Amino acid sequence: MGFGGLGRGFGVGRVSFFPPLRVLRGDKNRPPTPTDSVDINARARIAGVPSVALQICDKRAHTGAIMDVAGAYDEIARIYDDEYEDAKSLAENNILRRILKVGGFTKDRVLDLGCGTGLLMDLAPVSSDRYVGVDPSSGMLEVARSKYPEHTFVQSSAEHMQHLEDESFDNIVSLFGPINYAQSPDDITYETWRLLRSGGQFLHMIYSESRSGKNYILDGIDHYHKFYTRAEAMSLFGVSGEFKDVKIFGFTGILEKFRGISPRLEMLATLLGWVEICTVGVANPDLFQYLMVTGVKV
Repeated sequence: MGFGGLGRGFGVGRVSFFPPLRVLRGDKNRPPTPTDSVDINARARIAGVPSVALQICDKRAHTGAIMDVAGAYDEIARIYDDEYEDAKSLAENNILRRILKVGGFTKDRVLDLGCGTGLLMDLAPVSSDRYVGVDPSSGMLEVARSKYPEHTFVQSSAEHMQHLEDESFDNIVSLFGPINYAQSPDDITYETWRLLRSGGQFLHMIYSESRSGKNYILDGIDHYHKFYTRAEAMSLFGVSGEFKDVKIFGFTGILEKFRGISPRLEMLATLLGWVEICTVGVANPDLFQYLMVTGVKV
């Protein structure tokens, strides 16, 4: 389980001073927050998810000079994919594709948490009967649906997915930091636990402290992020006993040097990125822009 054997032997022992995840913040019977509204998703035809609902987030277009996160992604949805064609982005995609394959993260039923325009499907296609994508941005989902019209995409807050059935997924994948936008990250931890079947695994890609201050497409939005250290990420997933084999490795260190560089250097960047992950990335994840957190539900 997890990312093959990467990092085996480098895990952090469990600490028992946190209560079980099921009582942290999540409560599957909790009513929606005032900014959530519920509408039954007519596309809820997937086996095991008979009643999928839409959690419509609060979509203020602007608050002063600053957009809310979902509104900001709505604004850039049509150009989003085109902005990631440099050597850095292509190398990241190559490495992620391999991680997903080696770790078996797209086998059986898959929840794509923070699916955006469908990057997971671009990297490692999953058949429509095994896939559900979740994202708060209607604009990003519109692009994803145009690319993959047979697949199910749900507009939802990642913190409140109570209309997805308990233990209905074998894998949960969350790429490029959805948890960093969460006001209640413990709720995402809880939902990960609730929605995974026993023995199911997750991959959460989390922005680390090393990314703080680096704006990309969403200039002005980064101050919404909560950045994490390795220890903080481990406290979300690795200390309560609800998950086992929790491992963290770093991703995108030297690759940052290839940002904006010609795609012709894609393979060189990919090679260097792999070497770095398997060495420093395992030994000191906090040096990297992303913390790759994997684990298995007990």
